[in-house]
Amino acid sequence: MQQVLQDTMNRYTSEKLLDKKKNAEVITEQRYRELHTKNLVPLDITIDVDQFMSEISKYDSYFKYWDHRGICDIERYGLPLVNMNGKIDNTPEPMVGSLTEWNMLYPEEPYIDIDFTTPTEIMQLDSIQPLKRYFDGHWSRSNILKWGVGGRFDPHIDNKIPAYWYRLWGTTNTDSYVLAFYDEATDSFIKEENIEPGRIYLIDTAKTHIASSSIDLIYQYFISVKPSAYETIKKLMI
Repeated sequence: MQQVLQDTMNRYTSEKLLDKKKNAEVITEQRYRELHTKNLVPLDITIDVDQFMSEISKYDSYFKYWDHRGICDIERYGLPLVNMNGKIDNTPEPMVGSLTEWNMLYPEEPYIDIDFTTPTEIMQLDSIQPLKRYFDGHWSRSNILKWGVGGRFDPHIDNKIPAYWYRLWGTTNTDSYVLAFYDEATDSFIKEENIEPGRIYLIDTAKTHIASSSIDLIYQYFISVKPSAYETIKKLMI
């Protein structure tokens, strides 16, 4: 797990990235812990899975490999929900793939989640409106992920404390999907249980976690919102 922590630190401590954060609003540890009472905190927002899958299928050709090199042997793809210019056909697209990888490939043009604030046309889908209703004006880096059999994220951390954004998450299928967080007491990953399809959760990505899919088609809502969303999230917690 030490390498995971080091990779996370490397992502956020380059000189150019530190410059980006100088004037950014910070989520203090107290505020972060206040909301993240467990690994997944359910919010009072649900997305109609059947409606979403019908609507998003029209954009199938716009999904790109979740890899900035343009190649990938893992069945995982992404489509920007919120990016830098509102377009869904940018090439290259910093949104679709690991920002750690992007910042290594393009050290002169590094990004963090709060650099992305412009919704794409995907945000106009009828099924997405429950999210849009509450978080318009708070958007940061957000994607729709599409995984096939073997789609996965290996052990990683997406955030650090103090933080600069909150991460929201949900999935269309829970029977064939595994999300697990590292537990220091047992030195093992423990699977999250009782995840509800279509439910939006506040997820603690400052903890090491993994995820995997075992069916042909699973979508995930992979959403970041600014620190300004604090009160909104607090009111939505259930």
